[in-house]
Amino acid sequence: MIEGYVINNGGRSKYIFKQHVQSGAKVSLDVMYEKYKNKYQGEFDVGFLEWLEKNKVPVNFDIVVKSIDEVETSELSPAVKEEEVMAVEEITSELELDIHPDRKFNPSKMTPKEISELKIKDSPKNIISRVMSVHKLRRAYTLCKDRPGKGTLVKIIRQRITELK
Repeated sequence: MIEGYVINNGGRSKYIFKQHVQSGAKVSLDVMYEKYKNKYQGEFDVGFLEWLEKNKVPVNFDIVVKSIDEVETSELSPAVKEEEVMAVEEITSELELDIHPDRKFNPSKMTPKEISELKIKDSPKNIISRVMSVHKLRRAYTLCKDRPGKGTLVKIIRQRITELK
């Protein structure tokens, strides 16, 4: 069982996750799983957290994991338990990572969230000029259009969308 929540760190309330979420409000991961279990079609585990982060959680929201309990650990050998715990710790630490300036960008593998988090020092014009998916660019555009300090990035994304049409 995974205990945690998704928190709205933005300055405004937002209608998302099939509900209205106030600024600073928390939505339990159990509630999130109940809402999206038909769409995710999997178990309530770390894979669900990755899917949620990649597909549903916008820029101003964060996933906070309090604890991860293994429900069926009595059936596993101690060596398998240790390997699974190490894998879970590795995946949860990856969920907390942001884009680093020294990271090399591969536009075909970038998510819309990563595109919307680009900074001017990352040279977004060169990166966005290599993105070929209009859908990905539109999603990135909607994620960053209302954020302060993202005006230049919004212009670059809008220009690229018109080029691809």
